[in-house]
Amino acid sequence: MSFLQDFCSNQFRDGWAADKDNIGTVDDLLDAYIGLYNDCLVNIPKDLHTGVHLCRGNFIGGRHFAEGAYDIIASKLFQNLNVDTFYLEYDTERAGGFEPLKYLPKNKNVIIGAISTKVRQLEDKEEVKNRIHKAADFVAEGSGQTREEALKQIGLSPQCGFSTHESGYPLSDDDQSAKLALIREIANEIWGEP
Repeated sequence: MSFLQDFCSNQFRDGWAADKDNIGTVDDLLDAYIGLYNDCLVNIPKDLHTGVHLCRGNFIGGRHFAEGAYDIIASKLFQNLNVDTFYLEYDTERAGGFEPLKYLPKNKNVIIGAISTKVRQLEDKEEVKNRIHKAADFVAEGSGQTREEALKQIGLSPQCGFSTHESGYPLSDDDQSAKLALIREIANEIWGEP
């Protein structure tokens, strides 16, 4: 887990500001976190592809970690964190809209976690495709590209792992396979067969 997603939460931000023992602003802390991540990546091989998953929590029954849209951190996150790919959870409304993707530079990618690993119900294929296209429109808007060009920076995945929590999940092996097959089908229809 990256902990960067905590900076999306107004509760976290307000708590930081209210604690008189804290030094600096919550945005100073975000800058420090980004700096620490970047320090860890300084000496990696030039051909190593890096990414970060902003886990918003994967608890069943509505309990989760991070609230708040990516808007408040998007500019700093996408432009200052030296990773190639951002894995973002977009399976529920708690992540907000795709507007923050307009800050994604042309040399970075985003994987849209639009398929839930918490519920058995299979997502509507056309709705997910529409969401991917909407995400591409915001990437295109921010970078001056066409939707088709922006789609080259986007991928689709489950929002998190299928078993990231000790209490287990209601998804069977068949449910998980169906979710992955849906992702493959959507990917084939948007980006073409591999």
